[in-house]
Amino acid sequence: MYTSDVHTSDHSFAICDRGNLPIGTGDWSNGLVQPMATGALLYTGIDLGLVSVTLDLTTGHRIPDPGEWDDIVETTIRTDGDLRIESFEHGPVTAFPSVATAGPGTYRLCAHVRGRDVAYDAVANHPDEQYLLVVWPAPAAPDIVHRSTDECGRNLRHAAAHTPPPHPQIPAPPAERARQHQKLLDAARRAKARKTP
Repeated sequence: MYTSDVHTSDHSFAICDRGNLPIGTGDWSNGLVQPMATGALLYTGIDLGLVSVTLDLTTGHRIPDPGEWDDIVETTIRTDGDLRIESFEHGPVTAFPSVATAGPGTYRLCAHVRGRDVAYDAVANHPDEQYLLVVWPAPAAPDIVHRSTDECGRNLRHAAAHTPPPHPQIPAPPAERARQHQKLLDAARRAKARKTP
């Protein structure tokens, strides 16, 4: 297992495929993970700051132990071969290896979280929010919400239920891609400005 603090911005961090972030190809209907055409976003309670992430790479499915976790969601993620945990501000987190242990294909991700309601929408310089990400090679399968107790996830599921589904087969027009890229740049700029005394 590998553990490290991860910088988040705009309520998320990512598992990216070679740095590719195909925003707009998924939804938050499970309340925690937004699978994309490749990789996934994870929704954090804090808007900006640090969360603690533990990565467990395994060879097969394990029944999750709810323990003290608030939400537990299992989903399928796809890769072209190099999925890495990334911060929008700092890129790949070097403490973690690629999660694509079997190369290109599909994997199951069982994401556990606790603490998203503690400092919702705040800036956190200390990682009170904790994540456990268990990943293994497996065929695609429907999402499973093993546990859903936090308010943050409930609100995401409610919002997704009242939002039209995305159309992943239709690429975003250039203007939309530019807007999404600018949003990430603006978030990084805001984060840098907050750190400057």
